[in-house]
Amino acid sequence: MILTLLLGAALRAAMLLSGKSLWGDEIYSLDFSLGRSAAEILQFCIKTNHPPLYYFFLNGAARLFGEHETVFRSLSFVPGVLAVWVIYRVARQLAGRRAAIGAAWFAAISPYLLQMSNEIRAYSLVAMLSSLTVYFFLKAERKDKYIPAYMFLCVTLPFVEH
Repeated sequence: MILTLLLGAALRAAMLLSGKSLWGDEIYSLDFSLGRSAAEILQFCIKTNHPPLYYFFLNGAARLFGEHETVFRSLSFVPGVLAVWVIYRVARQLAGRRAAIGAAWFAAISPYLLQMSNEIRAYSLVAMLSSLTVYFFLKAERKDKYIPAYMFLCVTLPFVEH
């Protein structure tokens, strides 16, 4: 599994460092979130019917690390790699270790998931949070301890996000 995660991270990093220029929706995401207060972002999200979580992340990342394209793309890179791990965990619960490794492998090399992990958009965050919701649902179904609080967060965050 570690090799699969490393492969997924390496493929995403190669795309991250490819020097791809910004496109329209990415510019919109940055314009939407940079240089605004949390209240302004929330007000704009309510007015335009956009979920605010990713825009708060963009704004916070800019304040902490500066306004650099790599910083912004990293906000999709990290959840993209984490999604590979979560997909592995979901598949392991449903079908066992062997199927889980296959599912993680496909998630690691999926052109669609790779692309989502390189865009300054919320797509990889939504994929990771949605997968995490399924994971915690399966855990709750098996009555593991402390799962309801985690599941609540995972069910709520995708709605805040998308």
